[in-house]
Amino acid sequence: MTVYLKLMGSLLKYAPQSQSELIQTSLKDRSTVREAIQSLGIPKERVKLIFVNHMGAFLSHPLKDGDRVSLFPAEYPVFADWEGAILRKEHDDEMIEEGKMKKWKCQICGYIYDPSKGDPDNGVKPGTAFEEIPGDWVCPLCGAGKDMFEAD
Repeated sequence: MTVYLKLMGSLLKYAPQSQSELIQTSLKDRSTVREAIQSLGIPKERVKLIFVNHMGAFLSHPLKDGDRVSLFPAEYPVFADWEGAILRKEHDDEMIEEGKMKKWKCQICGYIYDPSKGDPDNGVKPGTAFEEIPGDWVCPLCGAGKDMFEAD
């Protein structure tokens, strides 16, 4: 399948020289944003904000043929408000200091979800409140669903 990537700011250095505006790339069917980013050699930590067809997305978002993916670097001061919001660092720190971002405990295995750390291995960036994690997220230790967590 073919997808089109638009890189912003410091991510432009990862663009092939012949395609600096809109990068056309071929990926296997059912590839994710993470795989599209990897195909260009971009470390996932460098990406702060992702849009697929003008809608906010996560690294785990499945892509379809013809999708347009816009990637913004970590240094962009962004604030987006949608389910699974990605918040700019200053706002995250304020929320944590004010106690608005509680820790949550898995009732099956005892894993503690800490919003200040997130779950980057599973596409949840640091600063993401538990309530903003996608509904299909599961405990990284035991695989329990979000409904098995309680505020700690």
